[in-house]
Amino acid sequence: MTPVSIEIKDFLGIRELKFDFNPGVYVMVGRNGSGKSSFFEALLFSLYGRGIRHDARLVKAYIRNGADRAILRFKFKRDEKIYEVIREISEKGASIAALYEVFRDGNRKRLASSPASVNKKIEQILRIDRDTFLRTFLIAQGEIDKLANEFKKGVRNLIMKMSGFDEMKQNLKDKLNNYLKDLNSQGVEKLIQELKKDLAEKGTEEELRRRRKDLYEKRTKLLEEILKLDETITKLNNYEFLYGEKEKLKEYKKRESDILKLAEKERRAEVVEKLKPLIDLTREVEENVQRKRQQLIKLKKDVDNFTREINLITYDLKKKEEMLTTLEKGLELLENKQKKMQDIIESTREAVNELKIIQSRLTDIKQEKEYYENERKKLLSNISNLEKELIDLKEKADRLLKEKEELEKLELEWMAFRISESLEDGDICPVCGGTFYKSNKKDTFLFDKGRYQKILEMYEKLNERVARKSENLNGRKEKLMEISDILKEKNDKYKQLVERKNELVRFLKSAGYYTKIESDLKKVEQELKSKRKDYEKTWKSYKDLENNLKLIEKDIERSQEKIDTLKNEISESEKTLSEQKERVTKELEKSGIKMEEVEEYLNFGKKGYQKELERIRAQIESIEERLKNVDKDIDEMYKKLKNLKSQKEGIHRNLENINQEIGKIDNVIKNVRHLKERIKTLEKKWEEISRKKEVVNRIMYLLSDSNFGDYFFKLKLKSILDIANVELINLTDGIFQFILSENDELIIKRNDRNGEELPPEALSGGEKTLVSLALAIAVSESFVGNVGALFIDEGFSALDAHNREKIVEILRRYENLGRVIIFITHFEDLSSRFANVLRMENGVMESEIAISN
Repeated sequence: MTPVSIEIKDFLGIRELKFDFNPGVYVMVGRNGSGKSSFFEALLFSLYGRGIRHDARLVKAYIRNGADRAILRFKFKRDEKIYEVIREISEKGASIAALYEVFRDGNRKRLASSPASVNKKIEQILRIDRDTFLRTFLIAQGEIDKLANEFKKGVRNLIMKMSGFDEMKQNLKDKLNNYLKDLNSQGVEKLIQELKKDLAEKGTEEELRRRRKDLYEKRTKLLEEILKLDETITKLNNYEFLYGEKEKLKEYKKRESDILKLAEKERRAEVVEKLKPLIDLTREVEENVQRKRQQLIKLKKDVDNFTREINLITYDLKKKEEMLTTLEKGLELLENKQKKMQDIIESTREAVNELKIIQSRLTDIKQEKEYYENERKKLLSNISNLEKELIDLKEKADRLLKEKEELEKLELEWMAFRISESLEDGDICPVCGGTFYKSNKKDTFLFDKGRYQKILEMYEKLNERVARKSENLNGRKEKLMEISDILKEKNDKYKQLVERKNELVRFLKSAGYYTKIESDLKKVEQELKSKRKDYEKTWKSYKDLENNLKLIEKDIERSQEKIDTLKNEISESEKTLSEQKERVTKELEKSGIKMEEVEEYLNFGKKGYQKELERIRAQIESIEERLKNVDKDIDEMYKKLKNLKSQKEGIHRNLENINQEIGKIDNVIKNVRHLKERIKTLEKKWEEISRKKEVVNRIMYLLSDSNFGDYFFKLKLKSILDIANVELINLTDGIFQFILSENDELIIKRNDRNGEELPPEALSGGEKTLVSLALAIAVSESFVGNVGALFIDEGFSALDAHNREKIVEILRRYENLGRVIIFITHFEDLSSRFANVLRMENGVMESEIAISN
């Protein structure tokens, strides 16, 4: 998987970000909370629908504060195919996902359309689950040491999953099974049995040769019969020619009869051709008459159309006159209505303006009243609450006062006790003046001084609170009185304005004014304008119709004159046509030609049938001369000849059948020899297939053994550790080296301490970082076909400047190798050493991304 691009919107600390992944090493820097780790979590969430910091059930926690949804679009390439995954998280916690394959022409094919199906499909495409991806290709903040510490725990599953071992093993098994099927499907053993059976059915070569000898003898006899028939046929061959001549004679006589009819037609065509000028003239006159009749019909139709048009125009004129009258009345009514409404508006303008001002003022006062009313209610509620609190406080103060007084009574006894402690028997008491004796002293006193001090403090505090609450209550009551006065003033003003409003409304009603009169006036004015346009349009249409009527009447007069002229011309032409037809008919009747046959003879033309007739008659005479001296019946002899040829053809067919039978026997003999050779070849092949099946079964047995998986794992593990050792030697100047114990435990060999061997957990923080980075690079390099990228979040915090310089040297080697490596760091000495720096800067409330080189 090689990342192509990512679009992030309202995800964690990132408001909106678009980034194209180009090959190279990128350093990501920025203050804490600027969205650096959010960028990596967006990559992980895009692929697997889960981030790092929140549980899978708390997906809505990934939405940026203040946004209602988060959207991710991630494109990546795998096996020369480009995929795009889209995920959306709503504030209700619902997650939407879709996966597409993107083609070179821009079209897309949907592969999955739910979060679960998208996650499953991506794991199938990458052959990496989320935990494996986190452990190898996206190393989260503070977890770079995990790869070294948990090496044994996850290394086998990691190698097997990312190498596609199970899939490869299954593919190999499938191929071997298919190979076995192919071997079995060849059916060699069955084919050998079938060939042997076929060979037995065909018979032996000796039997086939005897059958072929018998057929050769039959063929010789038939050839002798053909020779005898050929002698007789040769003698009768002349009658075949004579029979053909006789048939020709029949054809020529039939042709002679047909040509005689055509020759007569040719003669009549010559007569018609001579009369063609006269016929053409007759036709021309007839066409002229027909043309003029069509013109006359058209003119009559035109006159009828003009008449109908005049009737329609006359009807339309009448309608237009009625419309004009109606429009004039409508205009008059609208103008009167307009004037009346304008007068009302003008006479009530001042009252309307004053009413608008009063309504606006009433609205303001009403809002003010509502405000002061709400304030009054709040004050009443506060005063009620304060009075209740005062009562409670006074009751508490009274209870404390009583308890204080009780304690003060006990205080006198306590003071006497304290004085008696300092007196001896016979001393004078400084309080009462009497003589003191210890036998008179009380043994116990009930006074609790601590309790007394506490009650005294509580009593004083309660008195202070009562004073403050009383002062606050008095202030609230004064404020309530002020608001009540304001409300009274507002109510009086409101009543005055309502009375003035009612006066204005009564005046406007008496003047005929109403609220919609101005909008109605505009409608009337628009309607008046529209009516005037209609009137002008109708008047113009009326005038156009009058002009059209005059023009049509003139057209009728001109057409009537043309009709009279055409009638005269048609009468004269019909008379001429009758004379011409009579003359042509007489000339045609002399040659026996009817008028309706003229067209046929005009198209017939001169074909030269007379010469063809002479040639055919000469052929007839020649054939009759050749047949004159024949002494036998030609038909009978020709029939005998046909029978003989038919017998010869039958013998030839028998010969052909015999030859075919001989050929078949020869083929069977060849086939028998071929079958014997093929059976020998197949028997050898069956021996080879048996050996191959034994080998395949042995391989299948080895695949099912767990030792094969162990062998593959160790082979791949050795390859990874070889790469990791190269990187670790570079990182530690050859001090550290990876080795494996007998039970596949990862051991670190220290060459600076005589080859001391330590587990990874015994290393310091910085040493673990170097070891884990070497392993991460080795895994990434080994499985670059699966994931062509490496992301490290704050992985170098435990390293000193010297080791960071080593990391720079190693990562610089990957800048031009077509890989994508992005790491987050706070060290300026790292960020300044690479050309590609991604700087995450905080906006006002969100984080943005900027790229600097």
